[in-house]
Amino acid sequence: MAPFMNLKYKHILMDCRQGKVLNPHTCVYVKDCPSGFVRNDRFLCRKDKTKPVKPKTVKDKTNAVKPKTVKPKTNTVKPKTVKSKTVKSKTVKPKTVKLKTKEPIKSPKKMFNEDTAFVFYSKSAAAKPGMGKNEKIPEEKKDMYTELSAIPQWRQKLSNFWMQTFKLDGLHWASVEHYYQGSKFKAQHPDFYYQFSIESNSEISKSAVLAKSSGGKDVKHKYRPKDIKVDDDFFSGRAQKEMYKAQRAKFSHKDLQTMLKATKEANLLHYTRGGKLEQFMGLMQIRAQL
Repeated sequence: MAPFMNLKYKHILMDCRQGKVLNPHTCVYVKDCPSGFVRNDRFLCRKDKTKPVKPKTVKDKTNAVKPKTVKPKTNTVKPKTVKSKTVKSKTVKPKTVKLKTKEPIKSPKKMFNEDTAFVFYSKSAAAKPGMGKNEKIPEEKKDMYTELSAIPQWRQKLSNFWMQTFKLDGLHWASVEHYYQGSKFKAQHPDFYYQFSIESNSEISKSAVLAKSSGGKDVKHKYRPKDIKVDDDFFSGRAQKEMYKAQRAKFSHKDLQTMLKATKEANLLHYTRGGKLEQFMGLMQIRAQL
């Protein structure tokens, strides 16, 4: 047993009995330490404080892209919500009676020549054709207007102020100006419209100058009350039609037709205040029809 006593714990001899070791200090067989215990220098079982190092498990860091699940888009059309508009209550104005008037006849392509022009107004002076202020006529065409030069006051007769009775809309009118100014009030103020006719025997019906003042923009006239206004639809297209109707009725007289035809193809210009010249297309349309 001597050689065995010199051994230091490294080599432990076991007897035939299983699960026992020989204590070198006491020479007595003792049981082996349970699992998790080891022998110290004194051959006593103590807990094993040396923990085995577990091998680290290396995680796979490959950036595996997960497939995205695409949701199918359904084109569901949302019904539009229509907002209900609140309609404001408006004060209803009394309807005005729209008067039907005949359309002016379409003018031909050429109703006058640019080389000849006659100027007229209610107080035009007597002068040979082409010799009046702002008038022109070629020398070779002067003989064409000998018939016109023989008609007295032919320039004044072209004016709307010329007193020539005609019948229109069931009433008689002393001039084109009377009918034109009176028609401004035909729809909304028929009683005042009647004052412009010869049948009314009013002061307005006897003077073209007074007719223009009573139907115009002059607010100081004494024959038209302040509350009487021009028809709403007059200057929105009816004015030109009313003028054409009156001029056509005026030139239904044969003597005036002869005078108008004698102007041939001259450009007819009306002299207004301020020296402006207004082209009377209505007269030239009627002349072309004659």
